[in-house]
Order: sequence, then structure tokens, then C-alpha cells
Amino acid sequence: MPTLRQTSLPASGRREAPCTPCRPTLADPGAARRLFDQAENQLGPLDILVNNAGVVAGDPIADTTDEVFDAVLAVNLKSPFALIREAARRLREGGRVVNISTLNTVLVGPRMAPYASSKAALDCLAAPITRRRAGNR
Repeated sequence: MPTLRQTSLPASGRREAPCTPCRPTLADPGAARRLFDQAENQLGPLDILVNNAGVVAGDPIADTTDEVFDAVLAVNLKSPFALIREAARRLREGGRVVNISTLNTVLVGPRMAPYASSKAALDCLAAPITRRRAGNR
């Protein structure tokens, strides 16, 4: 688990907001919980999660192995899912989840099918979060 390092990034107006970038490995199921535990211990209650992970497999679909496809899904979909689920349980009221996606979900290049499909699934995963009612996590 990486040590979280707090920095400040410009927010709207003249204020600055604390921001802690990190690169967790989410291969095991408890990693998202531990990441949130560590962040809350160092920073207090959290307001936002930004999912900005992505790997691209650049082979044509006919040459993409199951292992490569699974690896792309693990990084681009399963890891963000684990973080979104934990965020839904732990972000403060009014908290936000930001998922970085891609234009390739609608403009799919010939070597982008695994990447594009994983990001399209991430977009679908985010839809219920944006529509949820307060208190219905």
C-alpha cells in the first residue's frame, strides 16, 4: 500500500483543496477498504474519489488473448468498481465520484475494443451513482 501524500491543487476561485494522488494495487478484494482506511486516517472524512486508471491493449480483437482482455478489465473496470463501492459506503454526504472515461467508447478504433468496452462498462457503472437518491447508497 503506498503512503498517501497530501498536496494542494487549485480549486474553483482562489481556494485550494487538499488532494492526495495515489496508485493502489487493487488485485485483492480488501485493497479498496484499506486504501479508504488509510486515506481517512491521514486526511479525515473524504469528499471525492477520482478513478483515473486505464490500460490499453493494442492488438486487433482476433489477436487479443483472454489473459490480455481480463487484465484490461481488471484495471479499467474491476478496480474502479471496488473503489466506487467503497466510496458509496464512505464518502461524506454530498461526496462525488469522478470516473475518467474516453471518447473511444463511441469512436472505437480497430485496436481499441478491449479498452473501449471496459470504459463503456465503467460509464454504465457510474450511471446509478448519478441517479441515486440521498440515503440510498
